[in-house]
Amino acid sequence: GTWCCRSVLAAVSPAVVIPCLFSLAARGYGTDKGIPTLIVAAASFDDIIAISVFGILISIIFSTGSLTVQIIRGPAGLVLGMVFGILWGLMARHIPAHSDPWVIGSRTILIGGGGLMAVLGSQAISFDGAGPLGCIVAAFVASCGWRSQGWGEEHNPVAENFALIWTFFQPILFSLIGTEINIFVLEGHTVGLGLVCLMLALLVRKHSTNKQS
Repeated sequence: GTWCCRSVLAAVSPAVVIPCLFSLAARGYGTDKGIPTLIVAAASFDDIIAISVFGILISIIFSTGSLTVQIIRGPAGLVLGMVFGILWGLMARHIPAHSDPWVIGSRTILIGGGGLMAVLGSQAISFDGAGPLGCIVAAFVASCGWRSQGWGEEHNPVAENFALIWTFFQPILFSLIGTEINIFVLEGHTVGLGLVCLMLALLVRKHSTNKQS
């Protein structure tokens, strides 16, 4: 149970960090050294690992089937998500053509629709970790191709569209998370340990940041 809680915390953290990072990148902070790209890549990798670990642990805890099958399902889901993401990203990279007048809207729909299909489809076939990985890989592969067409970090219309969409969906996301919290079933001891862990992590991070600066 403890490892599941850690996985959930690690998976949710990029949802808080990345929007702030995009805000700083829009004002030009760190873009010359590629810091936003590095942090997004690291956060995405961390998210993939956290979601995969959570899926494996939940399957082991609540499944009545073979333990070996449940353990293998995690890596298999990662491979499935990687393959889907590469193929979908290559398609979004070339379709539609860059000269198409509707290229921005079409590519936005392709990336968003492909991500939605990946998440819902992976849940339907019980490979929950494959969906988020497919979303990230598809967007990465597509954006790598778009850079050769003039869409870089400083100007990417599809990324700008998703940034606008995120401003509407971000409060909905955290509101839905809040509605699922039932404080009456939480034990005070567990909450206290969680707060202590968070405070220790913040202290270590602050100390490391001050030391580097």
